[in-house]
Amino acid sequence: MHSFFETNKKKTKWDETTFNEIIIYIHKIASKFCKEYDIIKTYFGAQNKENFLTTFIKTFLEENFGKAVAREAINGHGKVDIMLFFKNNIQHPIECKRYDGEHSLKMLYQQINRHTTVDNKTVSMIIYCESKNFTQSIINIIKWMNYNISFIKPPILNFNNYSNVFKGKFKHDYGHIMILHCAFYHLYFDQDHAKRKPKK
Repeated sequence: MHSFFETNKKKTKWDETTFNEIIIYIHKIASKFCKEYDIIKTYFGAQNKENFLTTFIKTFLEENFGKAVAREAINGHGKVDIMLFFKNNIQHPIECKRYDGEHSLKMLYQQINRHTTVDNKTVSMIIYCESKNFTQSIINIIKWMNYNISFIKPPILNFNNYSNVFKGKFKHDYGHIMILHCAFYHLYFDQDHAKRKPKK
């Protein structure tokens, strides 16, 4: 089967294997960003630091695979955060948002509804958590999703044994079925984090 990883500067044919490869690659990029002590420390005090990680993901997708991707407009309106384009006019939208309670989740779900059509087969939600208790944030968000999103076979399940990555089919508000990839990344830093910095 044709692999997303083997294609450079070409539009790839969409299939679920390709989608799974994209999920794994995004996970590797974002996890590296969140686990690197110096990176987290550098961006900890920055406003809208989640935008740095979104740009980080976009840049790697662009540079490594030559995919056409679009970043959100500077005023925060109009464009999807990241878009991957495939053959036969199939697109994969990726929406990224900082978790700030249920209101932020409602906004994120509204965004994926606005930015997807019957031509989209998949969509990603990347959620940045800043609370110290990352595990509890994930539990709260997944509980909200299972209650508010029409999953075909609830609840949404972990993907590939990753504790922070989930995948499931859901019924879009327009009535068609899509596959949702949802991933959580921890943008929290404190002195305890600093003490855990590995020695060289």
